[in-house]
Amino acid sequence: MNLEPRRLRAPTTTAGPLIAVRLNVLTRKTLGGLQTDLHGRVLDAAGQPVPGLYAAGEVSRFGGGGMHG
Repeated sequence: MNLEPRRLRAPTTTAGPLIAVRLNVLTRKTLGGLQTDLHGRVLDAAGQPVPGLYAAGEVSRFGGGGMHG
Protein backbone atom coordinates (compact mmCIF):
# COMPACT_ATOMS: atom_id res chain seq x y z
CA MET A 1 0.00 0.00 0.00
CA ASN A 2 1.34 3.36 -0.96
CA LEU A 3 -0.98 5.79 0.82
CA GLU A 4 -0.39 9.46 1.41
CA PRO A 5 -0.70 10.61 5.04
CA ARG A 6 -3.78 12.66 5.90
CA ARG A 7 -4.18 15.21 8.66
CA LEU A 8 -7.11 15.19 11.05
CA ARG A 9 -9.31 18.21 10.52
CA ALA A 10 -12.00 19.80 12.62
CA PRO A 11 -15.52 19.17 11.32
CA THR A 12 -16.64 21.74 8.78
CA THR A 13 -20.15 21.75 10.24
CA THR A 14 -21.58 22.13 13.71
CA ALA A 15 -24.52 19.88 12.91
CA GLY A 16 -24.42 16.83 15.17
CA PRO A 17 -23.99 14.34 16.38
CA LEU A 18 -20.84 15.70 18.04
CA ILE A 19 -19.46 14.65 21.40
CA ALA A 20 -16.61 15.87 23.58
CA VAL A 21 -14.55 13.63 25.82
CA ARG A 22 -12.01 14.81 28.39
CA LEU A 23 -9.03 12.44 28.47
CA ASN A 24 -6.58 12.20 31.32
CA VAL A 25 -3.29 10.33 31.24
CA LEU A 26 -4.58 7.63 33.55
CA THR A 27 -7.63 6.96 31.36
CA ARG A 28 -5.35 5.91 28.50
CA LYS A 29 -3.10 3.49 30.35
CA THR A 30 -3.71 0.10 31.83
CA LEU A 31 -1.15 0.48 34.66
CA GLY A 32 -1.28 -3.28 34.98
CA GLY A 33 -1.15 -6.30 32.76
CA LEU A 34 0.98 -9.36 32.25
CA GLN A 35 4.25 -9.65 34.12
CA THR A 36 7.21 -9.98 31.75
CA ASP A 37 10.96 -10.31 31.96
CA LEU A 38 13.50 -8.14 30.14
CA HIS A 39 13.19 -10.37 27.05
CA GLY A 40 9.42 -9.80 26.77
CA ARG A 41 8.56 -13.32 27.91
CA VAL A 42 5.34 -13.60 29.91
CA LEU A 43 5.93 -14.94 33.42
CA ASP A 44 3.65 -17.36 35.26
CA ALA A 45 2.53 -17.01 38.91
CA ALA A 46 5.84 -18.52 40.05
CA GLY A 47 7.84 -15.98 38.02
CA GLN A 48 8.93 -18.50 35.38
CA PRO A 49 8.69 -17.80 31.62
CA VAL A 50 5.70 -19.36 29.85
CA PRO A 51 7.21 -21.16 26.82
CA GLY A 52 6.45 -19.37 23.54
CA LEU A 53 4.38 -16.55 25.10
CA TYR A 54 5.59 -12.95 24.69
CA ALA A 55 4.01 -9.57 25.43
CA ALA A 56 4.84 -5.96 24.55
CA GLY A 57 3.42 -2.48 25.06
CA GLU A 58 0.61 -1.68 27.48
CA VAL A 59 -0.41 -5.33 27.90
CA SER A 60 3.01 -5.98 29.47
CA ARG A 61 2.53 -3.58 32.40
CA PHE A 62 3.99 -0.63 30.52
CA GLY A 63 2.95 2.43 32.50
CA GLY A 64 4.09 5.21 30.21
CA GLY A 65 6.60 7.77 31.37
CA GLY A 66 6.30 9.81 28.19
CA MET A 67 7.67 7.14 25.85
CA HIS A 68 5.68 4.89 23.56
CA GLY A 69 6.72 2.46 20.88
